[in-house]
Amino acid sequence: LIVLFELKGHNPSLNEMALLDVFRSLSVYKTIVFYSIFMFLTVFIRTLIRDISNINTAYALGRKTWPIIVGIRRAKNSALLLSSITFTYLLFHFKKDFYQSSVFSYYAFLGIVFPFAYFLYKLYLSKKIKDFQSLSHLIEGIAFLGMLSILFLKH
Repeated sequence: LIVLFELKGHNPSLNEMALLDVFRSLSVYKTIVFYSIFMFLTVFIRTLIRDISNINTAYALGRKTWPIIVGIRRAKNSALLLSSITFTYLLFHFKKDFYQSSVFSYYAFLGIVFPFAYFLYKLYLSKKIKDFQSLSHLIEGIAFLGMLSILFLKH
């Protein structure tokens, strides 16, 4: 807001250019916040999935991981809930890109949203330790593809 008050001047073209710079910088900050939240959530989900897949080792070493404390079923449900929240977050963020025909919109849906939907489906069906090991690799790939999507952004 301080920047907007500072824009009061006598030259409207300078004010318009400065205002445009402010909105561009806000867009960059929103993008940084989005990717930070996305990476935090995917790394958290991956850690939870990895803890489920390594439950036998953690139990043998006497570690108190979330799957040991609450059990595999509840830990899986926690991962499913957190993954559903992340998926909803992705859909709300990319909804504006859905109607655009750009490289970024295609990449966002084919490289991030659809693989995440597949991840949710496989997580829902997972029962064995091996299932969770493959899910760990899948969420790592989704996080990597998500970070690569920065290359397709236009600012």
